Amino acid sequence: MIDIRVSEQTIAEAKSLVDKTDYGNGQFDAGNKEQQLVGIIGQIALCKILGMKQTEGVKYDGGYDVVINGVKVDIKTMGRTTYPRPYYVNNFFARQLDLPAEAFIFCSYNKTDHILTVCGCITKDNLRKISTQFPVGSLRTRSDGTTFKVKSNLCEVENKDLTQIMSKQELINSFK
Repeated sequence: MIDIRVSEQTIAEAKSLVDKTDYGNGQFDAGNKEQQLVGIIGQIALCKILGMKQTEGVKYDGGYDVVINGVKVDIKTMGRTTYPRPYYVNNFFARQLDLPAEAFIFCSYNKTDHILTVCGCITKDNLRKISTQFPVGSLRTRSDGTTFKVKSNLCEVENKDLTQIMSKQELINSFK
């Protein structure tokens, strides 16, 4: 996993974008403002280390965030107050598997320490095969025993099932 210290400038950029942009564009549930902020922080921080430009103020990104070596990649970031562990899950709306992204990068943002961890990446085809699906209305039990009712068809993948990334170059090479 790669850890990236998130600067105050990156957080301010993300806050500005979330304040002025409806990322769901009325078509998709893009999460609440806090979830959108975490997602945009992840995108901006990752784009900065990859030397890519973050698209500014796009209401709907077309189902992917960046193109790496010709591969359409969606960056998914979950906010946490702890550092990720191999058994932690990354969850996302099942309908996102029908969007144009060909691969996913999953990140975890420690909101206390302002550290973005790149947990790993996976192709859409592999994600379809190994993700656990939870239909709307089902009860989901977390590893700590707490539960929540699923509001939309949900998919999950554990960090240990992702292609592990240890450097920026490994991340870029994953999409060849």
